[in-house]
Amino acid sequence: TSPTVYWNTLAKHHIKHKPSDRRKLIESGVQKFVAKSKGTSICQDDLIDEIVFLTENPVCVSGEFDREYADLPAEVLTSSLSKSQRLFSVKNKFGKHLPFFIAVLDGDLKSKISVKKTIASILKAKLQDSHFFYEEDCKLYSGKNGGVQKLQTDLEKLQYIKGIGTVADKVKRLQHISIAISQEWELSNQTLLDMQTCFSL
Repeated sequence: TSPTVYWNTLAKHHIKHKPSDRRKLIESGVQKFVAKSKGTSICQDDLIDEIVFLTENPVCVSGEFDREYADLPAEVLTSSLSKSQRLFSVKNKFGKHLPFFIAVLDGDLKSKISVKKTIASILKAKLQDSHFFYEEDCKLYSGKNGGVQKLQTDLEKLQYIKGIGTVADKVKRLQHISIAISQEWELSNQTLLDMQTCFSL
């Protein structure tokens, strides 16, 4: 019958209609579990932006994964957690991943323990895959097999799009573009180097 009644009805059913309110709940929930694990959170604003618009009443829970996977490179772990499962990572003060994850549920569930077990089980399967492919890539492109140079050479044989060239051609174009962008935005030399390294890998 009125906007006020509408908002009150949503609140009665535990729906946070303001994105800013949902963001605060997510950020405070993540920080709570980060502090509990005696770690430091990783800046994952993009993930927060995504979850804000996937939930109506965000509730954070934390869980653990096998410590052996915490030794994977940070990029591999962060990708497995945030991109695949929308989970937040936790690091120690030295920047090393801790074997914890933080998940955001939609609504306060009665059985958080079973939900955490399910999430941990799915994450374990994903980390097993990530660990396997990382190990295989290390073997394939180890120093005795040619290293990163071998990978770059292989890209020259891989067709990107017919008429446009190989994947190696695409990499070179991205590197040239990164130089133009860095000059336009007056980025530091280190940032430019990081961009080019990222594209070359």
